[in-house]
Amino acid sequence: MKRFPRIYLLTILFSLSILLSCSDNSAGPDEGPSGMGQASFTIAGDITGQKTGIAEFYSFSAFGVHTWSISIFDIGPSTYELDFTIIDTSPISRPVNGIYTLDTNLAPTIGFKAIYSNIIGNNVTEYTPFISAVFCPEITGDGGTLTIENSTDDRVSGKFEFTASNFDFDESGNCVVLGAVTVKGEFDAKKTSLN
Repeated sequence: MKRFPRIYLLTILFSLSILLSCSDNSAGPDEGPSGMGQASFTIAGDITGQKTGIAEFYSFSAFGVHTWSISIFDIGPSTYELDFTIIDTSPISRPVNGIYTLDTNLAPTIGFKAIYSNIIGNNVTEYTPFISAVFCPEITGDGGTLTIENSTDDRVSGKFEFTASNFDFDESGNCVVLGAVTVKGEFDAKKTSLN
């Protein structure tokens, strides 16, 4: 089986956003105080355990594609990445307090997209509710919510819960589900710059 690499996913998202863009409103990433936010969560299903890590949020614009992301990860060594991202062809304001659907729609501007990447050495396995809905319609249980409880210029905090699948295609092009995870936790993310 061939794994669906993350770069293909990002290329699809960026290409779709660029096609929908009418103009290039590129801007640099947010400037702000550095520092480390924190997150903790449980993961169950194909992968199990209790995870802790660093939580940051940032925005980035290039070639008319705008993103706003909360990124949660560990270091030394890196064993996972958890990203909640909005992608649009217009500049994105920092989301306000509220409950946001972790969307199963690939199109930009429709909700946050969630990706959990499990990292073992050079091997990365991705679980994401939205890409499975597009390429593997047999998967019907994916999705969830991201709740933002505090949103300021320097800090965004809240909680999340979602179910996501990992899948591949057999030689006939049929979708084969390889596993699923349920991720539930909380975060206190600090603003960071990509410079």
